[in-house]
Amino acid sequence: MRWKPGTESKEREVDIRTLTEAWSKELATYPHWYVPPYEVCEELASKTSEVGLLQCHTEVDSDMMFDFCYELVWRYEKSMNDYSDYEVRNIRQIWENYAQNFKNPGKEELAVARQEQVEKWFDVGMALLREYRECSMDAEWDAVYKALKPYAKYRWHGEQILQVEKAKQAFFQMDIPAMRRCLDRCDLDKTDYELRLQMLGIRVELDEAEAVVEELQRLIQEIRQASVEQPENYLYYTSLHACALQLYGLCVQGVWDHWGMRHIRRLSIVLKMKSSVMKKCLIGEVGEIGL
Repeated sequence: MRWKPGTESKEREVDIRTLTEAWSKELATYPHWYVPPYEVCEELASKTSEVGLLQCHTEVDSDMMFDFCYELVWRYEKSMNDYSDYEVRNIRQIWENYAQNFKNPGKEELAVARQEQVEKWFDVGMALLREYRECSMDAEWDAVYKALKPYAKYRWHGEQILQVEKAKQAFFQMDIPAMRRCLDRCDLDKTDYELRLQMLGIRVELDEAEAVVEELQRLIQEIRQASVEQPENYLYYTSLHACALQLYGLCVQGVWDHWGMRHIRRLSIVLKMKSSVMKKCLIGEVGEIGL
């Protein structure tokens, strides 16, 4: 969508509302790829800009501002777009302002009543954690993690999501003992295939590739079975399956010297399967995202 952003306060508020509504409609049509195809990422990134609207949080209602912020962050995360310092600073401020809604007396009842909003707030916080972790901003990471922790129970598998994020933070700090302790404490739900895949990826960094390969084989089978049992989520599981196969291929390269030719032949079959799955994700069978 192309338009000339307003300069007056009322015009900017209209721009925020218009963009939020348009982006929300596009989000509702998203085909639920775990990782979108490259072309979709490029299109999403090219059609996403906050054009200075994030700084309007000083004069626009916090609920409206957060709704806009959530849609923007979702698009940035899915398109793997980079944040500027200005964007991170203002997203953090909007996120903290919105958190005041849950810090009143009786916050437990309020959080339950507004669970969808709490989940969105939690997800924006997770995006901030990732950004701070990758930029080695440890103090900021600690502050956001501390703020999120009491509300993890209102997000589906929120406590496990934070546990995995803590393991990633320990890895970025190269604190291997802390990383192992985090992994030992992670008790993931069997059906949370995303977190299980991320956990296996972390364990590869701990030189556990050989053990990870065996677990990946089981995970791949489970994801494939889930796609059969839940055809309405076929595209999500197919894209997740492709990611699991990618990690499997990388792991096998690291351990095949210990395995011999039988497993090398198996790898060639798996990689052919991966190529087929990726084609299904990227073309033909899935249609186009309405952006």
